[in-house]
Amino acid sequence: MVSSVTEETKEFIIQSNDEAGFVEVTSTSTLSEVRQLIIEEFDTEQLPSQSEEFAFKVNGVRQSQKQEARKNAFELLELQATVELIPRVNNDRKRKIDGADLPVGANETNDSISGSKKKLKVDSCAVIPFQSSSSSSGDSKGAAAKDKRDSGKGTTTGSGDTSTAGTMDTATVSSIGPTDLDKKKFSTSNDDEEKKNSGSDADEMDVENEKDDDKTMSDSQHFDKDKIINEFTTEETSGNDDDRDDDDIDAGAQAKNREDDDSDDDNELLNDVEKDGRKKSPGILNYFAKTVAEGVSSVMKSTMTSSKDNEDEATEDGAEKQTTDADSSDNELMQDIEKDASAEMGDEAASDALAAELNPHKEADEAKEKSRQVLKELTDMLNNNKNFCSEARKDDWLEEINQLTKKSSPQTVFGVLGNTGVGKSSLLNGLLDEAAVLPTSGSRGCTAAVVELVYNSELLKEPDTTVAEKLPVVPAYKGTVEFITLDDWTKELKVLVEECSTQEKHIYSIPPIDDTSEAYAAWQKIEQVYGKGAMGAYCRQPTESVLHRLASNPRVRSLLSSSDPTREYNAILVDAGDVVPGSDEAKELLKPFNQMKGRTRNKKKKWATTFRQKINSYVYRKGNGDEPQTWPLIRKVTLEGPWHVLSTGAVLVDLPGVRDANAARAKVAEKYLQNCNQIAIVAPIKRAVDDGTAKELLGEQFKRRLLMDGQYSNVFFICTQTDDLEPTETMRDHSDVAQEEPGRWEKMTELASEITSLEKQISDKLQEEEDLEGQVEEFKQQYQEAVADLTELREEAEDDEIDEDQLVNLKAVIATAKSSFKQSTRDLAKWREDNTARIQHDQEKCDALQKQLKPLCAIVRNEYSKQCLQEDFRSGLKDLYKKDDGDDDDGGGVDVNAALPEDFNMDVFGISANDYLKLMKIKPSRDGPPSCFSNAEDTQIPLLRAFVHTTTAKHCQDSVKTFVEQTNDLVEQMKLLCTDSNSDVSTGSARRMKQLHKSSVQSLTNQIKPIATQFKQVIDQKVSNSLASSLKTGARKGSQSAISTVVSWGSKSRRSKSERAPDKNGLYYSTYNAVARRDGVYTSKSAGAVDFNQELCDPMEKEFSTEWQSVLDSTIRRLLAESERKILDLSTSACQSFAQSLRSNGVAADRLGNMLNTANRSATTALKTSFTQMRSIARDAQRELSRELLPAVQEKMKSSYTAVKSAQGGPGVFERMKGAMVSNSQRAVNEMFDSAMDKLMRGIKALINRLERLLESTATIVGKSLENVFSICWDDNSDKTTLIDPQMQKLIQDCRNALL
Repeated sequence: MVSSVTEETKEFIIQSNDEAGFVEVTSTSTLSEVRQLIIEEFDTEQLPSQSEEFAFKVNGVRQSQKQEARKNAFELLELQATVELIPRVNNDRKRKIDGADLPVGANETNDSISGSKKKLKVDSCAVIPFQSSSSSSGDSKGAAAKDKRDSGKGTTTGSGDTSTAGTMDTATVSSIGPTDLDKKKFSTSNDDEEKKNSGSDADEMDVENEKDDDKTMSDSQHFDKDKIINEFTTEETSGNDDDRDDDDIDAGAQAKNREDDDSDDDNELLNDVEKDGRKKSPGILNYFAKTVAEGVSSVMKSTMTSSKDNEDEATEDGAEKQTTDADSSDNELMQDIEKDASAEMGDEAASDALAAELNPHKEADEAKEKSRQVLKELTDMLNNNKNFCSEARKDDWLEEINQLTKKSSPQTVFGVLGNTGVGKSSLLNGLLDEAAVLPTSGSRGCTAAVVELVYNSELLKEPDTTVAEKLPVVPAYKGTVEFITLDDWTKELKVLVEECSTQEKHIYSIPPIDDTSEAYAAWQKIEQVYGKGAMGAYCRQPTESVLHRLASNPRVRSLLSSSDPTREYNAILVDAGDVVPGSDEAKELLKPFNQMKGRTRNKKKKWATTFRQKINSYVYRKGNGDEPQTWPLIRKVTLEGPWHVLSTGAVLVDLPGVRDANAARAKVAEKYLQNCNQIAIVAPIKRAVDDGTAKELLGEQFKRRLLMDGQYSNVFFICTQTDDLEPTETMRDHSDVAQEEPGRWEKMTELASEITSLEKQISDKLQEEEDLEGQVEEFKQQYQEAVADLTELREEAEDDEIDEDQLVNLKAVIATAKSSFKQSTRDLAKWREDNTARIQHDQEKCDALQKQLKPLCAIVRNEYSKQCLQEDFRSGLKDLYKKDDGDDDDGGGVDVNAALPEDFNMDVFGISANDYLKLMKIKPSRDGPPSCFSNAEDTQIPLLRAFVHTTTAKHCQDSVKTFVEQTNDLVEQMKLLCTDSNSDVSTGSARRMKQLHKSSVQSLTNQIKPIATQFKQVIDQKVSNSLASSLKTGARKGSQSAISTVVSWGSKSRRSKSERAPDKNGLYYSTYNAVARRDGVYTSKSAGAVDFNQELCDPMEKEFSTEWQSVLDSTIRRLLAESERKILDLSTSACQSFAQSLRSNGVAADRLGNMLNTANRSATTALKTSFTQMRSIARDAQRELSRELLPAVQEKMKSSYTAVKSAQGGPGVFERMKGAMVSNSQRAVNEMFDSAMDKLMRGIKALINRLERLLESTATIVGKSLENVFSICWDDNSDKTTLIDPQMQKLIQDCRNALL
């Protein structure tokens, strides 16, 4: 046992449920006192039983209560003792061993737990039946039983207990034993690992094993399981503790093996129960998919290779097999229901509700899985039946199937933006139901890289048990740490070393001490990567020499160099927790935390802690920070785990910002921000409401970016730390909001009044106590002064006689003061005796009322914050449409509300992650109780989690709907080919029909071309009338203001983090130099984020941003929607017209009816898919275009930055630097904005032309759909005696109906 020793306390470590916990003890603490600490500090799951029933076992010996009172905890630590918590044995149960109520057939003797008496060992919360050695049976029976068990090793199938207990009569019940005595031979590596992780079985597991044993007995043996457990004892009624412990040790191997066998049986039984109990519930995705796959396979095989008789025979065989399986699992199902009443499935509606909660996308998942299985079977059919269709048609279909199967489920990316210390990590931990997978800010430095949180979908995959004997395992938690390239670091290192150098290009002689200076920041970052003191060793050395030595560091080069030639970036993988994918344990892990079993929760906590420890060494600061760190070199971190909130396709991305000094990290963050589906802005609720609104928190440039990207409606706000509030302030400031809900304000005022009254009573009582204490102190002082006077009198008198009168008076004063002091002390003690309990009661009542009032106040403040932020968000959008400061013009007639729907209100959540984690018991109890909320729902973490699921559902449904429709269309075409009654047609007739098709497509092309032309003309006109002129005006304003902006950077009116204006935009020399060294982008401690390039772009972007959104986002989306409606109508007309042409050429009407429906549906699906792609192309292209201005300006300004860096050192260097910046910028700005405008216009023109071509190509898409269906009339005239079974069509139709 290991202990961490401090000056006054030690950590006393206790094993419970195979997990280690600890409490702090002093040198006088006994085990009895340790018991009380355990009850106070341990979670329920950590205790082996109810708190008043557990006992201690020290070095394997159970301690009595008297022994607990004597044993000193410090002495046990010094002896390195092993201390365990076990359930306390009830003395009433011990007495049952006398044989009073033994089961029928048991031999009632008083022998010591031998012969007929069955012995149970209580070990770490497990009740394990041991083989009892009967004195009458001797060793021969035991050996025979062992031989019989050994001969059956490895043959257990899991459907019940395979031991001989099932065939024994009642006379031999007492000799029931484990299935194997040799645990070394019995266990496998997977079993051992599982037992190691889960610990010895808990009470409920052993009770389940007992039930299994009882159930597998013959029908003549009707033992009451609970009665049997009560009738047998955990230790002998006589003999000392050592004898009992020896017995326990001797039976240990038997118990372990019996535990393993029973556990295996239980797992298989639970699998069977889950299958039988949830067949009507679509939540068990893997089981459902397997059923569909078998059904589809059966349909296809019977369709292509079997006769009707064979189909009937196969159906009968399958029914017989299902009946046999059902019969064999009936008893197991009943056993499981009796085994755990709380696990009953309930009615079908309850089961469906549970499945829907565990998988909100279950219908979409089922539909997609059915479609995938059907596509697989269609592929087999096409490959295995050469005469089914022509080679050309077969190749087309196989290619279409291949493209469909490549489609993956869409991910919904949630970007999370917020500054350090706003509660982002706590928020994400709360959403993930984790205590600390992500570190909270404060004590440890951590990477500024993007952190991506993804669902570990590998846990859902069904393992392939046919490949290997052992089931494969996958990690529950996975992490990928990706580093920047060596080239990127070398570029950044060069800048950092130059920051630490003098003008003479030598490293500073002493480390910088001003922690706000750029040199200090650069020095610190280098020492973070290379270790403390690394730069100190190079003081006064040449800059180039130091740069070369640092860049050649073997550790850094190895870390940043990829060993895989196919990967650009080096990556390190970490993981924790081994789980069999698709197993019950994996499914349990993927449930919400409050629905997991206690054992699964404990495992998950342990694995999460291990995972965090492994990844800490790379992503977070090591030790005290003196040793070399890796976190400054991180490019991106991806974490995967069993996180239910992400189970529906959500990806949470912690975005630290796009103004990183390292260009590689900045690009990663910018790319994520560009492609996010939703963007969460995170801020503490006090800052968001009190001294910052949504307008200020978002920032003008960021809002412009959202507007131009068409992302303004995809933003939502999260106010954190809602548990941090003062009820008095809330009631004072937001009484109007509180009154909006009837009765709420009255409730709040009533609670506040009661609290005030109680506080006054407490205050009055405390004042009384203070007055009494004052009297005691006053009389004490009088007494002390009188004694001092008497002492002084005696010292002054010395040999002279003392004035007797004075002496008498002093003694009288002393006596009076002493009497008063004693009386006042007694009065104080009496007062405390009479009032302490009352004060404590009033204080507890006051605290209870506070717990009721604070959540109400928090909810009111949340509502107020939501209203304010939503109003500010809309007003912030209006501000973007003002071209110049103070100008109320709306920007040339652009609709201010174009970027947002009329009824749009930004979603706002007020969350308390800390209180949520405590209420859910995810955080340890030592972190204290929740500070505000008593209901997890009020923390709004569940509400935010539901929002994530709802948002992902929108993306998922559209994708799955298209996928199922395309699969359905493909099967419809195949069905038509098989069921068409077409006879051979003449060559001339086939030629005429082909020509009709060609003419129909050409006619459709001629009809669609004007739509595409009109689309282009409208967009061109909008671009010419508004966007082009705005770009031109913006370029002019950018050029006019550029030089004044450049000059302002050197102004003596300095900017700060919180304040920046045109007349207050200057930088200090060191910051100015640092920005220039980094091509215009730097974050300073004193000035905040600085981006020279963006400041130059602002006037131009501000001028054209609203027109950009209006034309390239709103107008294009509107015109594409109009074009889609028109072309869909033309497609329907074309299908009907072509069918009529075929009818006129002799094709039967009954044939054409089915073909027309299929062709029209197929063309509609293809067109909708095509227009979805067009909208995606337009969105991505305009977002890329809108980001071309900034890098273009930066490229033009590089000559200016180079000139600044090259300025001659010495006195006046800052003036020379500013002069170089201005003179070079004057040459650059003359063409900088005009060339950027021309580049943007070329990109816009290219996008419009591309969309026009895509619109024109829709005629070809419709023509292909017509050909795929109607070509049956002139192609594929081979024998069609083999037909597709109608069940195939029904299967796909069911999939489609699930969504449509």
